[in-house]
Amino acid sequence: MPLQITSKRLHVVAAEKLRQEIEAGRWEEWLPDERALSASLNISRPTLSRALGILENERRLTRFPRRGWQIKQNGTPDQGGIATTPTIGILLNSAAQLTFMLFEIVKELQKLGMLVLVFNQDTLTHTNKGTRNYLETLIKKYDNEINCWLLLHVNSQVKKWMKELRANCLSYDKNRDDCQMPGVYENQLLVTTHALNLLANRGHRNVMIINSVNDDDRTVIENFQAQKTAERRKTTIHLYDLALEQNSLDKGVDRLIRLNPRPTGVIINNFWSYLTLSGNLNRHGIRIPEDVSVVCLASGVYSKFLYQKVTEYRIDIKRCVSKIKDQIMLILKGDRTPNVVEILPELHPGETVASPPEFDTVNST
Repeated sequence: MPLQITSKRLHVVAAEKLRQEIEAGRWEEWLPDERALSASLNISRPTLSRALGILENERRLTRFPRRGWQIKQNGTPDQGGIATTPTIGILLNSAAQLTFMLFEIVKELQKLGMLVLVFNQDTLTHTNKGTRNYLETLIKKYDNEINCWLLLHVNSQVKKWMKELRANCLSYDKNRDDCQMPGVYENQLLVTTHALNLLANRGHRNVMIINSVNDDDRTVIENFQAQKTAERRKTTIHLYDLALEQNSLDKGVDRLIRLNPRPTGVIINNFWSYLTLSGNLNRHGIRIPEDVSVVCLASGVYSKFLYQKVTEYRIDIKRCVSKIKDQIMLILKGDRTPNVVEILPELHPGETVASPPEFDTVNST
């Protein structure tokens, strides 16, 4: 069963009441002024403004400064308008890592009077057949209720199945894939290259990447190694693929510690993995950044509370959520043209990157 994030809030109830009155023909062309309207509905002016905003978004009303709200076509929405209060289904991969972004998305959709149902993909990780059957049941059950699906960091196979099931879908993910699904994407390939250059410029020639790795990632890494070899700055890169079932973060850290020579630089997938990595290194007497420099590809909301500031890449959450909201509105208005928006994370330098010990020794001599 889905977690229903929203019950009907006061401005949504007010919008429904106004919609009913408009459809019943209570007002011919213009609504009463907002003061009289809020008094008749027994709600505050800000609540009324949000309710009117919903009907304006549905193209039932047009606002004219100093004149008021005009009813359009006896309350019938224009072609391409949103006729009813939409319901958005959110399918996410990991509730723990997306809590803050999920909260911001739901909050923005609530402001538009939308209802939200959230489904966790943790229930889809058993078998491919089971996952496909689950999605088919999900789409069939909510076919007449959910107007648009937002897929947060789900894998490419789930995206393909959702497209095959002809669901109105929008994706938010680290990178684009061959699904060609409209959505908002971080360019993690570019971020990985930037992180490799950051470490290389500090003198690191032996680097380990702990992340979920696909063919595009491998191509980026191969190109980087070829470039550094041509520059006579040959760099060895060890890949530890977290996408493989037999691999785990703890095993990746253990491999890092056992490698000889041990990498002097590490690129880790996210903040939560960084916490595990730093704890394990500390138990083995390996210091950050004196012995190993670490770059985190995705920040966490709690990273600012750490004593040692992490060198990390951050996404502007509010800007990202605004782009997602804009894409949802396009789909609800019937725009089927694939629309892809790219958002680049920004580097926030911290205290976890330094030159490797041997590099400092060479330079001092």
